[in-house]
Amino acid sequence: MLLVNALYFKGAWEDKFYETATNKQDFYVSENWKVQVDMMRLTEDKSYYEDQEVQVLELGYLESQVSMMIILPKVKNGLQNVLQGMDGRRLSRLVESVRAQNVIIELPKFKMENSFNLNDALKKLGLSEAFSDNANFSKMTATNVKISRVVHKSFIK
Repeated sequence: MLLVNALYFKGAWEDKFYETATNKQDFYVSENWKVQVDMMRLTEDKSYYEDQEVQVLELGYLESQVSMMIILPKVKNGLQNVLQGMDGRRLSRLVESVRAQNVIIELPKFKMENSFNLNDALKKLGLSEAFSDNANFSKMTATNVKISRVVHKSFIK
């Protein structure tokens, strides 16, 4: 049995990025690799924080309690250092540190698509039997079945 969970989110920003304020700019994927992207620009009061290592921005979605937190390294090749130093406490401190202030936002247009195999995570949470020949799904089907794979896909545009 294959279980698939798909999440697609296409929300409108609380504060609209206008096409007239969007232009081609360099975006650094790494220190030595840059690409031309459509860079959106907006000046607005937003929840923002920065320290010596990162800039943190919270962007809300229209008519929603959902927001996106963007954490940007302050140096072009600093992503790996930020990721290595990130844990639950550090993330919580960053989220709690954002304060409303007037900021100039430059953000590339983007869409993200991810796919994750959740087998190992679910087994670690105690669902190992559901993946074994001893799995019991008799309330769902009369056939002897077990979970072979659990896939989660997400799309953000």
